[in-house]
Amino acid sequence: THAVLPQLTQDAILHELVTSKTVLEDVAGQPITSFCYPKGKFNRVARQQVRAAGYSLARTTLSFRIDARFDPFLMPTSFQFVPHTVAIHVRHAVKEWNLKGLLNWWRDFGTHSDLVALVNVMFQYILRQGGILHIWGHSWEIEQENLWDLLDEVLSAISHHPDVLYLTNAQTVGTIRAA
Repeated sequence: THAVLPQLTQDAILHELVTSKTVLEDVAGQPITSFCYPKGKFNRVARQQVRAAGYSLARTTLSFRIDARFDPFLMPTSFQFVPHTVAIHVRHAVKEWNLKGLLNWWRDFGTHSDLVALVNVMFQYILRQGGILHIWGHSWEIEQENLWDLLDEVLSAISHHPDVLYLTNAQTVGTIRAA
């Protein structure tokens, strides 16, 4: 139901996670091992229940992070593929207590809000320093904002690089170093 997990009881969280995992596995015909917290909201209990439900990774919405070392149940992201103003980026970082991401954005990524500029700066930084570029988004937002051509441009710019591993979330689990 895409319920916000911290608003549920422990039993309701586990029921939500197990039921949705089972339904998705039936539809996909393969194991579902990765989870994204609805609306990016999580707490200690939600993290524990995600693990108990059989997932091996859970992605947050903590942005401007390229960490290759993280708790697999608190996977950060680089950015959301929807244009946001500087004020929105700052507000999200403060609400999520993501001061590390905010510092990275200011210090290393030039406080870019333009998606092409941001991905170019991040990608070049990762090629020099290492890390994970994780772009996330909702297809309905990309459709609503008419961003498909822009997404194609961004993905073309970062694809087929000989020194880059291109992985799914599930594949990433085997490459991270737990924090």
